[in-house]
Amino acid sequence: MEPQTMILRGANLSAIIQGLPRNVLESGAENIQEFLKAHYPDFKNYGDWELSDHDVHPLDNYCKVAWPDRPIEGETPQERKASALAQTHALTGLQLTSPRWMTLPAIDSGGTAALHPLAAWWTILYTLSMLARYSPNSWSVDLDVDSSPYAAPIEELIAAATEQVPTFLDLALGELATP
Repeated sequence: MEPQTMILRGANLSAIIQGLPRNVLESGAENIQEFLKAHYPDFKNYGDWELSDHDVHPLDNYCKVAWPDRPIEGETPQERKASALAQTHALTGLQLTSPRWMTLPAIDSGGTAALHPLAAWWTILYTLSMLARYSPNSWSVDLDVDSSPYAAPIEELIAAATEQVPTFLDLALGELATP
């Protein structure tokens, strides 16, 4: 099974990881750490995170990783919060104001480069547009909330795209504009 997209939630230096293969989750904390470092560059490149067996929940399909809170002497609570948020942004490479961050799997065999989120969204939206254009009858059936199990997930996906794609596009254009 291929690694799946994981959503990191919160800016408190902990993350709920969802979508990992069940056999990986059932293999224990040490193997999960190896898996994350091998398949997700953000986890390899941002060390000093912890995962223990009591934070692994294979039946509920998630685990929780944490970055130890090591306050600097004399640091105010506001400075600590800003530092924690900066470290979380450094983890993902995304500076979003949303309480959700994501990390994507590696796209190369060495596990060093992740797919850009904008490219992931483009792939998803392009696929949906092809379904709508070339199979309009199937598309209409899939969007029927009363009979299709796909309708609600498609609606959620499009709502998420409406919220996130402009932000990722703005970030990408900002990266291009920066000398």
